[in-house]
Amino acid sequence: MKRIFLGVFVLLYLLSACNSATKQSDNKETTQSDHSGHDHSGDDHDHSGHDHSHDDHDHSEHDHSQDDDDHSGHDHDEEELGDNEVAFSDEQAKRVNLTIEKVAPQPFYQIIKTSGQLIAPVGEESTIVASTSGIIKFTGGGLNAGTAVNNGQRIAVVSARNIVDGDPVAKSRLQYETAKKEFERAELLAKDTLISMADYNQAKLNYENAQVAYNALANQSTGSGVNITSNTQGYIKNLLVSDGEYVSVGQPILTVTKNKRIQLKADVSEQNAGIISQITSANFKTANGRESYSIDELNGKLVSYGKLLDGSSFYIPVIFEFNNTGHFLTGAFVTVYLKTRTIEQAITAPLTAIIEEQGLFFVYVKDREHIYKKKEIKKGADDGKRALILSGLASGEELVATSAYHLKLASMSSAIPHGHSH
Repeated sequence: MKRIFLGVFVLLYLLSACNSATKQSDNKETTQSDHSGHDHSGDDHDHSGHDHSHDDHDHSEHDHSQDDDDHSGHDHDEEELGDNEVAFSDEQAKRVNLTIEKVAPQPFYQIIKTSGQLIAPVGEESTIVASTSGIIKFTGGGLNAGTAVNNGQRIAVVSARNIVDGDPVAKSRLQYETAKKEFERAELLAKDTLISMADYNQAKLNYENAQVAYNALANQSTGSGVNITSNTQGYIKNLLVSDGEYVSVGQPILTVTKNKRIQLKADVSEQNAGIISQITSANFKTANGRESYSIDELNGKLVSYGKLLDGSSFYIPVIFEFNNTGHFLTGAFVTVYLKTRTIEQAITAPLTAIIEEQGLFFVYVKDREHIYKKKEIKKGADDGKRALILSGLASGEELVATSAYHLKLASMSSAIPHGHSH
């Protein structure tokens, strides 16, 4: 205590030498200064040479860095949350792309969920065949499934140079030249009625057939063999022979698909045969299941449905056709949601809004500013995009349509108690 008074006295003396008025003010502030709860980091006076080790005040048990108690992440003024409520700021919502949808009655459909397959429509695929026999060699270093081809584009060459049967082009040319000479001779004999009309007509037929066969090969013939060209524009679906393989006349080489339109064949079980005529449209999901597609949005339509059971699978086929945007491959299997009777004034929710927990279904609705409430619902059928809500959700409520799982994670985080203490 003596040191304290001595320090104060020296300070007062120095200040009084500068200004007596200032001395009185400083002396008053000094005598009224209470060190308990005093933040020394905030004073304007110089502490150099000032000893804080007071006899009756042990700073070893009091950390001034804790006086302002760091409450980061903990606001004593924040609103108390009720059961199943979670706080989520606008910045958090923007960061996770959270969107709100106002619940309102809208038409929905009764759904038949089944499996299906994407197939090529008639006329959308073309098979390229070998026009001659020989060893096939694909052009351009080889072709693969998915390669784009144009109408009239050369895709392969067939050569029979080293084959025992001989070059078909050369053989065809000889047959054509022989038939031509026979026909010219028959014409001379016919003028003098030295040949019957039957023999003349046969010679003419042989000549014309040989000419057609030779021209077909000659137009595609090159020094390396006979060219095989595509008869349509599209993409190679599959190769039916290998490079360097022997092919015969008329043998399929590859399949080209235009890939502009594609069909969906859905398999409907016998138990739904009574309502199959009520099917109007469909949604479907591909094997990855990440996105649902609408037949209507793809400019599609219902083409036909079977009147009899398929004897091999015991299912009734339902066929849709739509634009192929490039996302779909023929032969792929899909999950199909067939739309039948319309349900007027139905309460629905996007599938992205629904959370499943232990067999129960929940959604989040906006209760007030920055506060969202978790509600249990009863879920009905879905069409791959939206689900029918049988109970738990009312018209006018503000439904969290996307990023609902981020709210779930936030609620789990807020349930953890604070670990700080005063």
